[in-house]
Amino acid sequence: MDHLLWAWRRGVTVGLLICLPLAACVSCSLPAKHLRRGKPEVVGMKPSVLKEIDAVAERAISGRKVPGCVVLIARKGVIVWERAYGNRSLRPRKVPNSTGTIYDLASMTKPLATTTAIALLLEDGKLSLGDKVVDYLPSFAQNDKSDVTIAHLLTHVSGLKPYLGVPSLDEKYGPGPNPDAVIGEICALPKAYEIGKSCVYSCFNFVVLARIVEEISGEPMGTFLGRRVWGRLGMEDTGFFLTEQQRKRTAPTFPDGLAKNCARVHDPLARYYTTRQHCCGNAGLFSTARDIAILAQMLLNRGAYAGIRILRPETVDLLTTTQTPATLPKRGMGWDIDSPYAGQARGGIIPPANSFGHTGFTGGSLWIDKKSQTFVIILSNRTHMEKGAVSKLRSDVATIVGRSIDIYAEQPSPPDAFE
Repeated sequence: MDHLLWAWRRGVTVGLLICLPLAACVSCSLPAKHLRRGKPEVVGMKPSVLKEIDAVAERAISGRKVPGCVVLIARKGVIVWERAYGNRSLRPRKVPNSTGTIYDLASMTKPLATTTAIALLLEDGKLSLGDKVVDYLPSFAQNDKSDVTIAHLLTHVSGLKPYLGVPSLDEKYGPGPNPDAVIGEICALPKAYEIGKSCVYSCFNFVVLARIVEEISGEPMGTFLGRRVWGRLGMEDTGFFLTEQQRKRTAPTFPDGLAKNCARVHDPLARYYTTRQHCCGNAGLFSTARDIAILAQMLLNRGAYAGIRILRPETVDLLTTTQTPATLPKRGMGWDIDSPYAGQARGGIIPPANSFGHTGFTGGSLWIDKKSQTFVIILSNRTHMEKGAVSKLRSDVATIVGRSIDIYAEQPSPPDAFE
């Protein structure tokens, strides 16, 4: 079992995070890089291999798997590939895609928003990973759940089932949004399995975590993150609520593509939950590839970007290294490392060791490789299509990226790649 998992169970990690002065952490981190554009060969990547991404993206579009997509790749602080393909919408009319298109990130919300907010409160000394959920939401104790901790939620070993159908909420509480009803239903749930004995990916874990963030911070999670992260890093197109101008360049995730559905979160539970006072921690975040790249580079820099420190190096290490027991899928705190979902975002070349990322139901993915200092972002709105699918697009692009990196170049492609 990972030593950090051992530590949080005993409160050791939290004590270290709270007590170390911030100045001491800056000196032990990697130099803060500001993303810039550059040629692939300058950072040890083969342009001739990366060019294969064009054909893979066009194949997904012509096969009606996605209406379009944005692919952004960076290594060692240098953006070597940033291209938009196809259209951002097909209905009610075709609208060409652009690198500035804003996408519904779906479950990428979990690590990019909710996990980051929890990490900030951890560093503030306002919570610890070993804290029990009932310390913040007393009604969560129902049905023998009083022992569930913050860490159990972050690593998907909490005992909670994956999801709750919105039609049942409509029938019971009427049309949403009704965040308190959702929290009440989750708190009343029985355990689906023994706490810590299985790893079951659950949206409920992050709905609860977001509510805890808001209980502690005293403000909506989006406001908290806007103040502490997005605003400081210049991530102007990231948030749970978009301006009218931003809505005009947002990719629709509903088949009709109507303007009223642009910037309307696709996830039914998030739609039923989200209000201006309460952001849903499992889905609901919108962003661009460029904004996500800033956050990804901050993580590669172990918490700093362009001289601005967001998280301490040891906090980033905690989030992005395996925190689940050896018998369970490998997950960090909020981040995926080597679960059944990870392979398609990582591709067939980049090894799971020292890498992490996450996917989103609507079609996005982010994978970060610490060993090569590389990340790959793919954003799409496959749910705008009748039979949209992105698993092969993700896997093929990530495999190409792996093949282009000098330290992985000699590894053969998987036998089914690019079929």
